[in-house]
Amino acid sequence: MAPYPDLASAPDFAAFDTRYSQKARKNRRRLMRRLEEQGAVVVSRHAGSSEARDAARAAIALKRAWTQATARLAPALAEPRFGAFFADVADGGGRPAGCAVTMLRCQDAVASVAIDVTCGRHRPAHVIVHDPALKHLSPGTLLLQEWIRAASAERIATFDLLAPAYADKGDRADAGMSVSDYAGGFTWLGSLYARLYLGALRPRLKAALEALFRLAGEWERWRRTGKAQAASADPELPLQGG
Repeated sequence: MAPYPDLASAPDFAAFDTRYSQKARKNRRRLMRRLEEQGAVVVSRHAGSSEARDAARAAIALKRAWTQATARLAPALAEPRFGAFFADVADGGGRPAGCAVTMLRCQDAVASVAIDVTCGRHRPAHVIVHDPALKHLSPGTLLLQEWIRAASAERIATFDLLAPAYADKGDRADAGMSVSDYAGGFTWLGSLYARLYLGALRPRLKAALEALFRLAGEWERWRRTGKAQAASADPELPLQGG
C-alpha cells in the first residue's frame, strides 16, 4: 500500500489536523518542545537553487547514514547517480522539475530532511530521513507534520507517502493505494528467475541479511560495552589521557 493524506478533504491544515486525536496532536506539540529545548528549530524549503542542490545532497547523505545505522540493504541508494539525480532536479538548472527539499534544523544542525516532486496538485514524498543520533527526539515525525502543513498551504490535494506502508506513515494517512510489482520472463529461464528468485528467494535473502547485519551490530556494541566495563573495573589498568 501507498498511504496518503487527502488534503483536498479539508479547507486548511488546521481543519485537516483535527481528524487526528487530541492525544496525537498533544504528543506532537510535546515532541516539538523537547526538540526546541536542544536549540532553535527552523524549517526551510528549497527549490530551483544551489541551496536546493546542497539540501538534496544532505538528504541523500543522511539517508545513507541511516541505512547503515539501521542495518538496511539499499543498493540503489548507495549508487552515486541516485544522489546526483536528486541534486540536479532540485537545482533545476533553469528547467524546474517540481522537485523541492524541506529541511528541519535544530541548533543549525540538520535534524531531518525530505525530498518531494510535485506534479499539479499531487506531491509524492520520495525521501524522508532523520539523524539517527536524534531518534529519541522524533525529528522525522515533526518534519512530516511541517511537510504536510506546507503542502496544505500550497493547495496540494494528495500528499503521496509512497510504498511501503510503514506504521508511521499510516498514522498520518487517511487513505491508501494498493501497489504491486510485476515481472515476467520471455524464456523458461527468465520465468524461473521471476517466479523463484524475484518472487520468493530475493525478499527472504534480503530479510536474512538485514537480520544478520543487525545481530552483528548488536554483538559489536555488546563487545565494546563489555570491554569498557572491564576497563573501568580493573584497578591495574593505567589511566588514559591527561
